[in-house]
Amino acid sequence: MSPEERSDALTSLAEARPALLRVARYLSLDASKAEDLVQATLLSGIEHIDSWQGHGPIRNWLIRILTNQHRRGSRNRESTVDTETWEQLASDAGWGSDAGVDRSEQIAQVQQAILHLSEQDRELLLLRDVEELEGSEAAGILGLTLSAMKSRLHRARLRLLAAIEKGPAIPPLSNLQWTAEPPTTPVPAMTCMEVLQCLADYLDATLSPQAVSVVDAHLSTCNRCHLFSTRYASLLAQLPRIPVGPKS
Repeated sequence: MSPEERSDALTSLAEARPALLRVARYLSLDASKAEDLVQATLLSGIEHIDSWQGHGPIRNWLIRILTNQHRRGSRNRESTVDTETWEQLASDAGWGSDAGVDRSEQIAQVQQAILHLSEQDRELLLLRDVEELEGSEAAGILGLTLSAMKSRLHRARLRLLAAIEKGPAIPPLSNLQWTAEPPTTPVPAMTCMEVLQCLADYLDATLSPQAVSVVDAHLSTCNRCHLFSTRYASLLAQLPRIPVGPKS
């Protein structure tokens, strides 16, 4: 790394601090511990700056360091096993509900709901949806296969919706359009539960074009799935905009 590149990289370290602080606060749920974690991460970044070598955004590299440091420092780290069925998760998340609130309330509402999730769910949401890391990168940080990460992320999103459901619901965004063009060729029908299970991939644009057309066809005729999908998408649109994090 040339002196100029090293100088630019060190500047980027400082610019990444707000994102690091947000992740640290939501992971540790303690302002003092979060500050210590960020400081340790930045020091480690400075010490090992030559190992970065420009592979991807330096912010993502630092988030990986921070997440690993937090995991090593968590003595009583939770280890949860998913036991809920998709039906239970969907029901708790408000599947079939069309309740809404004033949009000015939703960021604080989402922020509070995240705090009630397990550490594992918070990790997934922070890395994938709040900081918007690529799926493969988030999976690598958490030591998961891509398919396992996607399944757990979908469940984490549903649990976040369930936590929000205990208070006012998040309204759909006005710029979300769910009208689908009629398919030009017949496509196999999908059940509501099948749509629910692939909804994360549908909204993350990782389904095949044929699968997208099948989901579109279902959403254009099923009001319950249409409303829930819109609410799910609205939540994802809000996550990158949540504040730096809780102070205590």
